[in-house]
Amino acid sequence: MLNNNLLCMCSQMIDNISVIKGYIQIQSNNSNVDYSLLLLVALNELELTVCNMVDILNKE
Repeated sequence: MLNNNLLCMCSQMIDNISVIKGYIQIQSNNSNVDYSLLLLVALNELELTVCNMVDILNKE
């Protein structure tokens, strides 16, 4: 169970990192659009995922 939870959270983290990287690439190519709010949302989701992982690991 623990491994499945951690694998799921790692998958979520990879997805969020990919989203952040994509917005940074778009931002660098098109300086007319500000993606700061979207980047903050993705970073907040990543932070929550890491906090959940820490909680699970602390319970074991």
